Amino acid sequence: CGFCFDCKQCVSFCPQEAITRYRDNPAGEKVYTNYAKCVGCHLCSLVCPCGYIQMGMGDGL
Repeated sequence: CGFCFDCKQCVSFCPQEAITRYRDNPAGEKVYTNYAKCVGCHLCSLVCPCGYIQMGMGDGL
């Protein structure tokens, strides 16, 4: 579906604890990724049941 429905799978499975939940974010995003902690293992995108998380190779992708 491409929309986050707040299942928290990405938060639970991230081995680096790089993904955290937003609470009452006016912009509508449900999760925040700290790219300084992310090692690009792709677990978050693999466990996301709706395909909300897309992995890229830097800015603009």
